[in-house]
Amino acid sequence: MSVNTRAVLQDGAHFELINGIEILEMSQRMHEIGLSLGATTVEHGLIGFGDPKPVRIHSEVVYHEDMVQFFMLGCVERATDGGTTILYDAVKAAEIIKAEHPDIAEVSMTFRAEHYEGVSTTVPLLREKNGQQFLGFRQKKKQLNDLIGLPKDVDEDTFYDYIDSVLDRCIEFEKTLSPGEVVVVDNYQTLHVRTAYTGVRKMIRVRVDDPEDHREYLV
Repeated sequence: MSVNTRAVLQDGAHFELINGIEILEMSQRMHEIGLSLGATTVEHGLIGFGDPKPVRIHSEVVYHEDMVQFFMLGCVERATDGGTTILYDAVKAAEIIKAEHPDIAEVSMTFRAEHYEGVSTTVPLLREKNGQQFLGFRQKKKQLNDLIGLPKDVDEDTFYDYIDSVLDRCIEFEKTLSPGEVVVVDNYQTLHVRTAYTGVRKMIRVRVDDPEDHREYLV
């Protein structure tokens, strides 16, 4: 059965929350939404049993030059506590950095993939897509990031602390998704994070036009 899919992310919206989706129809609905936004979709089931730490704030597929423009997160089972999804305005973040620290705006970063062997990219901190600059970023994680061109008076810790302070001013969505809710996200205009949580949490993630969908996803 085909699920009727209306147009989403109209008029430059950064994200859109859709609710009231039947759990058994969620995967199909998400793929149909994805195919209204691009040519291909790839799905990952995200099942967790509690995590005392948040994931790092990041852009989806930050380790690829083009990232992905659109992705979705759908809730199948909500955690006992926590597991909130937070979205940050990446366009506003870029504007703040350029205004406050134009020297930091010139930094480049190398990002290595955690779940795809041998995949990495070196790109400007402020990327540009569709004629618009945005912050494409991942908080410091293991040995997966390198900084290139830091100003002489800025060390690595100061850099990451500053970017965190910018993102604190750019929160535009904060919600613990409930079963049947899907958030559709424009990855060229946002960054995101999942907070710490307890209990079982079951989510569906669908990426649109993922450049690495042909590779094995290493857990």
